[in-house]
Parts: sequence; structure tokens; C-alpha cells
Amino acid sequence: MVSDYHKENLYLFGGIFTDLESENVYKNDMWKYYTLVDKWELIIPFGINSISRRVYLWDGTFVFRDVLVETPSEFYTKDDDIVNYMLSDMDDSNYVRLPDARAGHSMNLIGNPPYYILIYGGFKLETETSTSSGLEIDIRENLDDLWVLSLYSKKWHQVYVNSFENPSEREESKMVTVSLERLALMFGGFYSNEIYDETWYYNLFTNMWQKMDVSIDPSTSNSAIPPGLKGHSLVSSEFGIVLYGGETWFEADFDVTDANYEERSTYLSSCEIIIKAEGLSVDDIGTTAFEDAYAR
Repeated sequence: MVSDYHKENLYLFGGIFTDLESENVYKNDMWKYYTLVDKWELIIPFGINSISRRVYLWDGTFVFRDVLVETPSEFYTKDDDIVNYMLSDMDDSNYVRLPDARAGHSMNLIGNPPYYILIYGGFKLETETSTSSGLEIDIRENLDDLWVLSLYSKKWHQVYVNSFENPSEREESKMVTVSLERLALMFGGFYSNEIYDETWYYNLFTNMWQKMDVSIDPSTSNSAIPPGLKGHSLVSSEFGIVLYGGETWFEADFDVTDANYEERSTYLSSCEIIIKAEGLSVDDIGTTAFEDAYAR
């Protein structure tokens, strides 16, 4: 969810909805919340969600088959001017898709005026049928696609960037506006068991990603580089970027964890002996009476 420049409206895209049968349904709808009047509005975007072809069968009946175009046309690649792309520029002869239903994506408001919402990454579930058992299996797929929605024209557009080095697929990264005119900064996220401490920024005018080389300021004693994080908060202020919270993990050192487990088992065994010998209870652990008994 993001707010507009004047903090009067909130925008919500996608996520997971649990239906009455307790099944997770992934969404790709965009909603606008008016804070002043306490009202939600569903934004109806322009674009072609699918193209179908009528296929006639031998008996004269027909069925509809979806037409999929995987390769974007030249119009939507290098020469794309996102800032000036308006509804009147839409060419219905091209396959214009809406973003896949997803969750765990980054979302940010950008532009001057800030009329563009960026969506990056996240994950979706694809249901496949097992050829051996015939059972349906949900396959989790992480995404690395970038989309922009013009709030002026209500037109979704998938962005095919000009840069060669780009962020890999990830979920639960966070994006924040650095410059309303052109820059959005993204930090963190994870894919599988790998968590990222990378900082990227996207330039709206050049249509390029660039990975930032973050370093420690030697003149400041508390200067540090945050670890890889997911689910953190990231906000922009006049003094810089503020990061708070999140979740991280590190590769386990089994020499340490196994030793800690052995020490814990030994301690619990000692506690059990003392409780029985001294006539104490589990509730006495940590009290002075228990510590005196443990010392003896």
C-alpha cells in the first residue's frame, strides 16, 4: 500500500484473499481509499487481459482458445517513454497484459506530478496437475517483473528495462521514492533460502536499474550496513532513508548450535535431579532456593 503525495489517498494492489472455503485467492486488483471521506473505490484499468480465437470443429461448433504472445513488440521495449505514455498511445493490436495476481510485491508512487505507481516482483502460485497421480499441485513462483500504472490514464504497462544488470526475482522487498521526478530505491527481499542486502534504484527517465555500492562512513562511529531483510519498513525523509525492523537469518554454524543443544540438555538433566532431590517444582527454577540447591 502507498499514499499519494498529499497523503489524502491510499492505493492497494494485489495480495491474498481467503474465501469462504478457506482457500487462498491471489488478487491483481487496484483499490483507492479516500481518507477524507472514508471510502474505497475499485480502479478499473485499461488494457487487454486476454485474447481469444474462435476455433471451429469438424461438426460446425466452435471453442475459444487463448492467444498468448510471449515476445513483446518493439514498441514496448527500448523506445518506450513511460513518462509520456498516455491512453491515446495504446495499440490494441499488441498484447497488453495486466499484472499477474500476486503477493509480497514492492509498491511505490513516483513521477512529477506523482501519477505513477510502480509494482515490482513478489510471488504467485501456479497450479499444475501431476502426470503420475493426477493431483493438482501449487507451484510457488517468484517474480522479477516491473509494472507501472498511470493514475491519469488508468493504464497498466509492463516495463522492459534498458539495463543489463537488474534485480533478481524476490519477494518482500521494499521500495521508496528518492526523487519524485525520477528515482525509486529498493532494498532487501528474499528468494528461496537466500535473503538480500542489496540496494537498487530505478531511474524512471532512463528506464534502467542500477545497483548501489553501499559503504560504511569511517567518520561516524555508528555507521553500519544493514543485513539482508524481508518484511521491513522503508520510508523517505528530508534527511535520508529510514529503515526499521524486518526479519533476517544467517547460515547456521553447527559447531555452535550442536554445542548449545548439548549444554542445554545437560542443564535440564541437572535441573530434573535437583527438583527430585530437594522436593522442589519446576516453578522454583530461577529462584534463590533453586540456585542454592544447584550450587550444592
